[in-house]
Amino acid sequence: MTVVDCLPITGTDAASFLPVVLISVSLVMVGMTLVLVRGRAGRARPGGRAAIVALVVLLGVTMAGAGTVHPAIAADACMPFNATGSWQGTVPTTFSPPYEESVTIVDDGTTASATANYPTLSCASTWAQTARVGSTITFLETITEPFDPAQCSTGGTITITPNGDPVGSTLAWTYQYALTIDPNGAFSQATTLYPVP
Repeated sequence: MTVVDCLPITGTDAASFLPVVLISVSLVMVGMTLVLVRGRAGRARPGGRAAIVALVVLLGVTMAGAGTVHPAIAADACMPFNATGSWQGTVPTTFSPPYEESVTIVDDGTTASATANYPTLSCASTWAQTARVGSTITFLETITEPFDPAQCSTGGTITITPNGDPVGSTLAWTYQYALTIDPNGAFSQATTLYPVP
């Protein structure tokens, strides 16, 4: 899996803010000095004080602009990723022993598909992408063998999202049963998938 930070967080930091302040203060001081010198020489102009006001306003606007923290784009919306690879994990359940899962994902960055095996349950399936939002991919799972509802149910929804440290080193995996089996959406499963060594 490859995870890419498409945009850095933007905002204010001390390194970028200090030069703006120093330059603005220097402009104000120069303007005040010129007005005072001209005033003592009897050549003060009515526009001199207006210039100071303008410089002070400029200072305030500049500092306000520099101090504005621009909202960062949400990580999920800013991190397209490629989930291609082989992954494995153990899925805990509340009503039966945990089961093993292994999945191979093929992803071109836009559309992903997968084949999965559940050796503990003697089942296999295919995953077809139904949605992709930011770094989250949603699949519809179809059981391919054996089609035995007592072992594996078909038509469930699987969602994967990059996880771990660094992000993308593991996958957060969730499963929601089909509405025909769980009409109230009361049962779901979740686990972490790790790269197959």
